[in-house]
Amino acid sequence: MRAIVKVDPKGRITIPLYIREAVGLEPFSYAEVEVSEDNKSIIIKPISKSGEVLVDIKVTLNNIDDFTRVLKTILAEGVEVRLLKCRSVDDKGYSCIFTLTLLDRVLAEHIGRKLKDSGIKVEIL
Repeated sequence: MRAIVKVDPKGRITIPLYIREAVGLEPFSYAEVEVSEDNKSIIIKPISKSGEVLVDIKVTLNNIDDFTRVLKTILAEGVEVRLLKCRSVDDKGYSCIFTLTLLDRVLAEHIGRKLKDSGIKVEIL
C-alpha cells in the first residue's frame, strides 16, 4: 500500500485515511517515527490507541542490577512498557528511556519516586 503526500511548510504530512485504518493509527494516538539513513526512508509505527497516556521515564543505570530493579518496579505497578531505548554513557553505565502506557502522569510520578528511593537517577520527560 502506497500514497504520495505533500509536506506542508511546517514539515507535516497527512497520512491518508485508508493507510491509517489499515495500520490502526487512530486520532490522538501515538506513533514511533524511525529514520533509515541507509535507504533514506521514514517508518511510522503506531504504538498506542487514542485515550492511552504514554510517558517517557529516563533512568541512568550503573549496572545490570539497576536495570533489573527498574524493570521490576515498573512491572510491579502493572504498567506496560511500550518502548525501551538504552545507550552506553562514557563507560560509566547506561542511559535508558522507558516509554510506558499509564492511566495518568500521577502513576509516572509515583514510579519515579520509588525508583529515586532505590537509588536510581530518574527524569520524567
